[in-house]
Amino acid sequence: MSDKKTENTGVYVHTLRKPVEFEGETYETLTFNYSTLTGGDMINAEEDAFMPSVAPELQGNILAGLAARAAGIDVGLLAALPIAEFAKIRRETKNFMTSLD
Repeated sequence: MSDKKTENTGVYVHTLRKPVEFEGETYETLTFNYSTLTGGDMINAEEDAFMPSVAPELQGNILAGLAARAAGIDVGLLAALPIAEFAKIRRETKNFMTSLD
């Protein structure tokens, strides 16, 4: 597996360990373009998974929602991934969000 992160561009390409089929489509890689995210994406992700006791940009469900929006995919595809790959994608999203300061 060869993941690629382009520094300072907000793009992360995740190569899946094995292809995943979701809603009739087969995925081998997922490209997350975090630079396309807007404040509206953050608001929508927060509304989809509100947990008041945790900072929104660090909540797992919000991170998954933002990752899905950055890749232009349904969050259900991320939920269908093996846990190790799902966790890595959320971690990359968290790293991007915390690098914005």
